[in-house]
Amino acid sequence: TYKNVKTNNNGVDIRTSQPESVKAVFAGKVVGVQFIPGFKNTVIIKHGTYYTVYSNLVSVYVKKEDAITARQEIGKLSTNEPEIHFEVWRGKERLDPEKWIQRK
Repeated sequence: TYKNVKTNNNGVDIRTSQPESVKAVFAGKVVGVQFIPGFKNTVIIKHGTYYTVYSNLVSVYVKKEDAITARQEIGKLSTNEPEIHFEVWRGKERLDPEKWIQRK
């Protein structure tokens, strides 16, 4: 821990006990698939005026322009670090992602 160091987390980080498949929370269209250092593979899905962001994927099952259904598998988490970073945006406004997550 460092005194004067601040971080900004635009979403939530959800750790699992094992590598899990990651599913879209709502139907939409893939607008981005990219590798971001520190976040592994990231998938961005557009849902009308909303966007969901799924990062830390070791495998990606979708590509840009794919139509996505709710609960469709879009990727998989790493066995070494089974943790997803999840964000929700309305345009440029950050929203509370916990309201979009469905519990098993």
